[in-house]
Amino acid sequence: MNRLPSKLRVALTSAVVAWCVGAQALAAEPIKVAFVYIDPVGDSGWSYQHDLGRRALEKALGSKVKTLSWKASRLRRMRNA
Repeated sequence: MNRLPSKLRVALTSAVVAWCVGAQALAAEPIKVAFVYIDPVGDSGWSYQHDLGRRALEKALGSKVKTLSWKASRLRRMRNA
């Protein structure tokens, strides 16, 4: 079986992702992004850095994006209910 060269695969994948993002950008509703934290957001660590990224996303895109954040323990409780 012939496989596409890796550069061509990357180019095609990038084009598909760009098309999907572009189509979402034209939609009237904001893009929805969810963040799941494994630990409480403090002032250091993985969850803190993740939350800084979430805030930067909101600041950069404003009303074009809606972010949701969940603690993993909350998701476990919902799944077990």
